[in-house]
Amino acid sequence: MYGGTPGGQHQRFGNPADHSSIIEYNVRLAKIIANCGADILVLGPGGTRDQPSTLEELKVAAATINELANRTYALGVKFCVHPHLWTEWQDVNEIGILMNLTDPKVVHLAPDSAHLVGAGMEPASIIRTYKDRVAYVHLKDLTDKSAATSDS
Repeated sequence: MYGGTPGGQHQRFGNPADHSSIIEYNVRLAKIIANCGADILVLGPGGTRDQPSTLEELKVAAATINELANRTYALGVKFCVHPHLWTEWQDVNEIGILMNLTDPKVVHLAPDSAHLVGAGMEPASIIRTYKDRVAYVHLKDLTDKSAATSDS
């Protein structure tokens, strides 16, 4: 199941004011999927990207992710960070900081090959770098290079 921010583009993991609603929403989703026998919750980032996330925003996001991942783990659900174009977690630096600041025992990665390419990364390299944390791969193609810079 795909989770993330209950307010969509109006909320961000990097905003401390959104912490409680993000936790509550995703724990509720984890309970639902656990009851259905599923075991992976893919976490989409929030917010529309105006600029790269700051280190402080990524620290706030990592704290929320760690708390949430521990709570979903207790339910038997793997929690996967899913970098996405035009959001608060898009580039290689943001992925690296989040992976470094989150608990490798409970926080996994769900890379999306098209979004990684669109953000200028090589998907195979990212998957190899975080191979011990990859729990799910969204495999798709990006055929139009303009999609990487599109506002739509």
